[in-house]
Amino acid sequence: MSSEIESPVLALQGQEHSPQDDCKLCSELVKMFAGLPMDLRKDAIVDKPCHRQLLQYIRETDPAQWQGKFDVIFDCSGVDILMWYDHGSKAKAMQLIKSPEGSTAEASGRALNVDWVDLSLLRGWKTECLQNHGQTCCNPLKIPQVHPAWLVDTYNNCLVPGDDISDFVALSYVWGAGRSLCTERANLRDLQQPGALTAGLISPVIWHAMGLIRALEERYLWADALCIVQDGADQTMHELLLMAKIYASAKLTIVVTDGDAGTGIPGIEGISPSRELNQVVLPFASNGKLAFKDVGFVASQTLGSPPPYYTRAWTYQEHSMSQRLLILGKGQFHWVCSSAALREDTVPESPDLHRLHRFRSPGILSGYPDMRELGSMVCDYNGRDHSYPEDALAGVAGILEIFSRTFEGGFLYGLPVMFFHVALMWGCSKQEARRRISSGKDHCILKGSRLPSWSWLGWKAGSVYFLENVGTIESTWVVTSGLAQWYSHESPKSRAKRPIGPSFPGTIQNSGHFGLESQLAKGWTAETYEPHTDGPEKRVHASTVYRHSSMPNKRFWYWFPIKYLEDEPSPITPPQHAFISCRTRRGWFRAQESYTGVLQVVDANGDRCGWIRLTKAEYEADLPPVGLDQYLKIELVAICLRKKIPFARQTLSGHSEPPTAQRPTEFFLLNGWTALLIVREPEKLIGRPGRVIALRMLI
Repeated sequence: MSSEIESPVLALQGQEHSPQDDCKLCSELVKMFAGLPMDLRKDAIVDKPCHRQLLQYIRETDPAQWQGKFDVIFDCSGVDILMWYDHGSKAKAMQLIKSPEGSTAEASGRALNVDWVDLSLLRGWKTECLQNHGQTCCNPLKIPQVHPAWLVDTYNNCLVPGDDISDFVALSYVWGAGRSLCTERANLRDLQQPGALTAGLISPVIWHAMGLIRALEERYLWADALCIVQDGADQTMHELLLMAKIYASAKLTIVVTDGDAGTGIPGIEGISPSRELNQVVLPFASNGKLAFKDVGFVASQTLGSPPPYYTRAWTYQEHSMSQRLLILGKGQFHWVCSSAALREDTVPESPDLHRLHRFRSPGILSGYPDMRELGSMVCDYNGRDHSYPEDALAGVAGILEIFSRTFEGGFLYGLPVMFFHVALMWGCSKQEARRRISSGKDHCILKGSRLPSWSWLGWKAGSVYFLENVGTIESTWVVTSGLAQWYSHESPKSRAKRPIGPSFPGTIQNSGHFGLESQLAKGWTAETYEPHTDGPEKRVHASTVYRHSSMPNKRFWYWFPIKYLEDEPSPITPPQHAFISCRTRRGWFRAQESYTGVLQVVDANGDRCGWIRLTKAEYEADLPPVGLDQYLKIELVAICLRKKIPFARQTLSGHSEPPTAQRPTEFFLLNGWTALLIVREPEKLIGRPGRVIALRMLI
């Protein structure tokens, strides 16, 4: 429940001060609420009656750290004040509660009803977006509208066909351990009768969502448990594959991050139980109040241990694909669309209103095949849990389909075809990766889908990265060239093979760039590179750089295809064959453990020539123990040639000169190889299939 602690009053700036105006802490907090960037250290935090209740609350927030002295820092953050404690590792935000008269200009907080949500506030958020945000929030992913097979009619409490219904609200939640009514072939006809759906029959989260939708002046709801016939075989699989587009087509998605299906949506008066919200409110200043809130926006991040919603794989796509989100998190509602991010306890017109990038891949969505943005998406998704690991591809297929409009050729098991040789060398920055193992059940949503060891989809890891971004001058010094043409196969014995391509760029030229000017793709122009210009790249020697008309402020070491995204562009999804092959170089090396999880690679002469970083699972499962004075024979298959853009040599006068045979480059490495570490069963011969157990760079 909320708590309100009595304390002496303190006047705001511009008002008549109380006797406490000589208090350093109180006076500085008043200035900070007024927007002045003050910084209060612990030497100003002295126990006085004027702020004793505030200090008492801070002490009770983290009693384990209280040792008679405060180690607290207050920093101004717009109209909020951030209170850092526990040596700066934890934070809470303080905000002034706006009075009904609106006289406190610096106030950004709102006192909430601890039992019931203000439904008029939620309706206002929706109306503001629909009427004033325009095309920014209307189908931002440019996905063709789809119609679910079934919808819940919240007026008549029954299922209705969704063929001719365009306006509906979707529900995203966690099922949990309990099971309530699901639609099956046996009860489908009965559930179409008016009044068939009742509170005691369906799960609380769906029943409460039905009431919330009516309060929002909407009528139709899509919830997977009821709107997908669970035992419909082919029809069920079709609807499951359509789920990403269903969420993208919904006018609004209600996201329930608190609890699961059995918990429901508390706080809807007349529909659900009280939410019992815990909002801490302290009297502050003249007729004012001070509220504490958690730092961070629950719609985009969670601090500490995330709720189950943010650990489930399927909810990632549901959340990401939706046009608008009404999120229940930590007891209160939040609104997120492409134009705004709002929360119940914050006044919308506050000047410090948190604006989110609705999608974390703005470059990809605008036509730029950004490998860093792709890596960010993979990190967000790939550490989550699947009930059936073999659904790893299905759980992100909708997003990959959208990204394929930018990445030429689409994706093969999550790796972009146009940069396949680079993507194949993905890595994991922590020793946390674990192989995903199929459940062995006849369940897989994407029939024939596998968990290949060469793809990040075959591993559960939340810290996946790719070798490099597409080569902007400002972000990378490296260009990578594939050494072989890759093919995909339906099976190891299949004679039919499909080229994995196109692969861009083609070959590295001596000048340090790719391709020829006569082969430039649409929108690209070549420029002469001036090595002496100011900027972080001024010590690099290359003759040519490239610029694209859609990104006039960026320069690249090489060109690549840029898609011109039109309304509802067609995606590309190549056949998902799990076996790949190529003709390239291979070699036998010796490896010795350098330190835990890292193998040092040496050649036949015993000279160090590279390293391999393994996860703990890879090391323990596939490689025998290696002593400090022992070597392990390993097989490496060459994948890429990486070339550092040559640095200029700095002269004593500060000028740059190109590297020559007499004056070599200052950088320790110009060229390097990347390789796959292959493990074969003892009885298998060379040329037979093997498992990839490491995707790491060798130098």
